[in-house]
Amino acid sequence: MDLPDLLSELQTLRRAKVGDRLKPHKLVMLLSVLDMAETGLIAINKMYFSDSLITRFRLYFSLIADEGDWCQPAPPFFHLRTASFWKHKIKSGNEEYYASLKTSGGGKKRIIEGIDYVYLDEDVFRLFINRDSREAIRDFIISQFEDHKQERLQQALKWDNPYQARPSSVIIDGDSYYTSISSLLELDEANAAYQQSLTQIERLVDELILAIASNENRDNEVYAEYLRRAYLLGYSRHSKGSGNLAV
Repeated sequence: MDLPDLLSELQTLRRAKVGDRLKPHKLVMLLSVLDMAETGLIAINKMYFSDSLITRFRLYFSLIADEGDWCQPAPPFFHLRTASFWKHKIKSGNEEYYASLKTSGGGKKRIIEGIDYVYLDEDVFRLFINRDSREAIRDFIISQFEDHKQERLQQALKWDNPYQARPSSVIIDGDSYYTSISSLLELDEANAAYQQSLTQIERLVDELILAIASNENRDNEVYAEYLRRAYLLGYSRHSKGSGNLAV
């Protein structure tokens, strides 16, 4: 499957409806996986139903959810199997149980019991880990949302703009976390404490992301910037980046 074929399938992706409105969950799940690929957290073709994936799903969902939308990452993780490129690795010994499943049930219990991980069609996986094709896929997915939601998502992808008016609750939490994370990133990679610090970095970043996602002022530009900067700050060294902090 090449890029045009993938975009064509995404255009006709089966999505649940509420009235005339298509639910966003599958697109948000795909954005979350693209984000993990970008931050270097997907080195091989295995996507687990992990805290990192769930956190990203909650973030993106908070930017585009409408009233009545439930933030449930399990259903799209399960139901994307109707797409040709999204495959489930069934847990060994649970094949019969998995075959009986018609839905995730909303929670993660059935996912944990029946699915080891998701893997993509190999051609699609290569598209996800290639920067140019990944950006094309992301841009296409974002284009499927209404204009005001596209603006929120596009703003969330811009981490090099100067800060403007910042909600006080965000700047207090954000600066506190930045100080903590920055001090960890100062450790030399040869230092034995460096590897241990990676776990602390991921925890701090996830806490920051969830704190920001709960902020009610979703339209403020810096709100979206903090989301992306949290990833950049916390995972730049973890994903073998330069370690320069663009904040």
